[in-house]
Amino acid sequence: MAEVFRGQNHSIYTSNNGGVEFINSLIEVSLKLNPSDPVKNIQDYLVQLLDSGYGSFSLDPNFDFPNILHDSDALIALSTIIKELAHELTKSVPNLKWDIDWNPETRLKWFARAVQFHEMVNTLLIQKNVPVEHLKPDLAVNDGVIFQYYIVSDYYKECCKRNPKTKGKEKFDLLNKLIPVMVALGKRKDELYLAYSDRSEIFLAQGSRKNAIEDLEKCMALTNDPEEKEFLMDSIKILSND
Repeated sequence: MAEVFRGQNHSIYTSNNGGVEFINSLIEVSLKLNPSDPVKNIQDYLVQLLDSGYGSFSLDPNFDFPNILHDSDALIALSTIIKELAHELTKSVPNLKWDIDWNPETRLKWFARAVQFHEMVNTLLIQKNVPVEHLKPDLAVNDGVIFQYYIVSDYYKECCKRNPKTKGKEKFDLLNKLIPVMVALGKRKDELYLAYSDRSEIFLAQGSRKNAIEDLEKCMALTNDPEEKEFLMDSIKILSND
């Protein structure tokens, strides 16, 4: 069952008990920090959350927002805990009591989620006029590309969930970030196909037929389905002749 950490402008989705593991890891790394009252209060809240059977919590003040997070010091403590978890996830083998195979893909997927989570807390702190620190990942080049894939694709999927029919600037900008990353990874051809297809529709909405045709041609190179190739060829001919 999906577990959702809902924010004001973005949400993080986990499955297969991922939310519970994530919260457990927040508790674990918090024990390594200076045991200030705000840190201990966040620890207690997270423990009570799990004891009550929940695997996520809201970061949206307009939706089921935890009372503890109305306090700026508690938000700062949560931000510090997430930063500590993110630091642990930059290691090739994180020192976490997490029942998971820490291959690079899985580790960097969760690192990307930790960075997103940190930004969601930052949003709340900024609204309280509290200075914030943005996480700046220090990763090897290959790890950096994988990290970029997960973080941009998460934002793109969330954008599509919130506005499924949009052809607006946010979706277009995210596709322009996502496509080069997927090309650099040299895999995920099905996803790359869909990304080119989605961007071609936006190009058409913008009146840029030349760019739309180029993306459809890239789609053709990514499929072996004869019917799909024929459909793409017909679409390109129609656009070229209009």
